[in-house]
Amino acid sequence: MEEIIQKVVDWLIKREKSTVIVSADAVDTDSIKPFLSNKFVYVKNCDCFFLTNFARKNESDPFVRWLFRSLDYGCELRFQCSFSDLTLIPEEIFHYNVEVYTATEKPCYAFSNRYITYKQVAVLPNHAVLILSMKQNFTLLAQEIIQEKQITVCKRSGSQC
Repeated sequence: MEEIIQKVVDWLIKREKSTVIVSADAVDTDSIKPFLSNKFVYVKNCDCFFLTNFARKNESDPFVRWLFRSLDYGCELRFQCSFSDLTLIPEEIFHYNVEVYTATEKPCYAFSNRYITYKQVAVLPNHAVLILSMKQNFTLLAQEIIQEKQITVCKRSGSQC
């Protein structure tokens, strides 16, 4: 009996460290096997249309449905954008527990409150990207940390997404 338990524990430990990398334009959406074997699902080549479909939980898109199913298995999602205009990333995507990265592997963040504070910016990694809505602004201390950590700020100019 202990042998079976040890095998299950070993398998769970291995799963916690495993990653499956899929492309947003080519994946088998019928299989749950990747969710059973991998904790992390990295999606490459994400265009703004796919991100919008995901953010709006478009159930008619089989890939979006498959990714939401992965969350039921405790997977963590990471999206890598295939475009450079980061203001096209839908604001709603940040409401989900997913990671969004630029094409050059910089993590993207957004906050919903009107003023971005020192406390929020201090925990961001160096060289991250902060996406702001038109009505958002920083406190003076936050602005200092943004410069110190070399955080790129992208401010939305309208209601693109």
